[in-house]
Amino acid sequence: MKGLILIYGIAVGGAVGSLVNPAIGVLVYALFSTLRPQAIFAFAGPMEGLSQLVAYPMLAGWVIHGLGTWRFGRARAIVILLLAHFAWCVLSALGATDQISAWDYVIERSKIVAAFMVGATMLNTERSVKALAWVLVVAHGYVGFEMNLQYLLGNNQVALYGFGSMDNNTFAIALVSTVGPAIILSLQAPKLWQRAIGLAAAALTVHTVLLSFSRGGILALVITGVVLVLVLPKRASYLGAILVTALVTLSFMGPELRTRFASTFVSAEERDYSAQSRIDLWADCLESMGRRPLLGVGPGNWRRVAFEFGWPQGKEAHSLWMQTGAELGVPGVVLLLLFYGVTIRRGLQMLRVKDDPWVASCGAYLVTSLVGFMVASQFVTVVGMEVPYFTVLVGVATLRLQDLRRQEAAEPVPDPAVAAWAPYPGLR
Repeated sequence: MKGLILIYGIAVGGAVGSLVNPAIGVLVYALFSTLRPQAIFAFAGPMEGLSQLVAYPMLAGWVIHGLGTWRFGRARAIVILLLAHFAWCVLSALGATDQISAWDYVIERSKIVAAFMVGATMLNTERSVKALAWVLVVAHGYVGFEMNLQYLLGNNQVALYGFGSMDNNTFAIALVSTVGPAIILSLQAPKLWQRAIGLAAAALTVHTVLLSFSRGGILALVITGVVLVLVLPKRASYLGAILVTALVTLSFMGPELRTRFASTFVSAEERDYSAQSRIDLWADCLESMGRRPLLGVGPGNWRRVAFEFGWPQGKEAHSLWMQTGAELGVPGVVLLLLFYGVTIRRGLQMLRVKDDPWVASCGAYLVTSLVGFMVASQFVTVVGMEVPYFTVLVGVATLRLQDLRRQEAAEPVPDPAVAAWAPYPGLR
């Protein structure tokens, strides 16, 4: 009951605070999209309206504050790619056969884009950007705690039902997207209690991925570990910690999970039905792209046309990239790939920054989260997942603030005598 009261208190506080500072609304909206209180507190009845309670004041506050600052600097390309991808969704929806599904898709995507743009233009302090980074990590850690608690009570909810309208595979990818960031934040944190929270969130998240029995999730976890080794400073303490974590993770996997994960890489003759069906679905998506290369079948419409290829109607493609290509055409999937790809490239550039520890840490945050997500998304349809968008938002806001600081440092100090005549430019 205390947690429920806290959630409603956060919602009301976020709604009121958004009118004063829309960045508050972005933080609360990101919290709810990750925590999904309607799933954790399902016993309390429908709670879907909580996000709307925050979203509308957030947008109103954004308008009141003149839509924020649109000087994105090196993040400009990332923002343009997202807006272009969304515009292509709208264009594709116009020609879709199932207009209801198409526009439902567009509406859901518009919520993510709107929250992203509010954050990109209103997160004006490093403190607010770090707060968003921590919100994503801690919220997933708390969900992991709840899922582990259910498991100890004899109910492996993650493997059986997933979480918050996500199946076990989709939820596993969302979790893995914050494992690397949790470790990065814990290493970057100046205080011991912050480091403890970050490591606890990472541990809970990793174990919840194992509970999901998701091959895509395990693969993403392995990739995240490799990327961590590559981006972290080559200190014995860091490498030792990663090695210990890897060994502990392997010990928790158990023979059944190890066997299931190993089946991902077997030959075509040895694949189980689930693995082979994914290969067949991807081939059919490619064929669909060949038939409709420009606009695809329309957003949210692959499930409607899957029967044309012999699948039951409503069948997902089990690949974000393949399903996006089939639904939005080649331009739609290319724009989405570039959106994440350019962000990773910027993250790699940020890793080389020596004079600002947060910028370098943010680069590692982006790379460890998005590389694993992009690879694992080849095996799971995660169209509506908000976490990677908010992760990119952390990078966009950090880049914008860094560029603004550089511009301010490069501007010459005005001559007081000249400044005194500023109202009268003709007399300077």
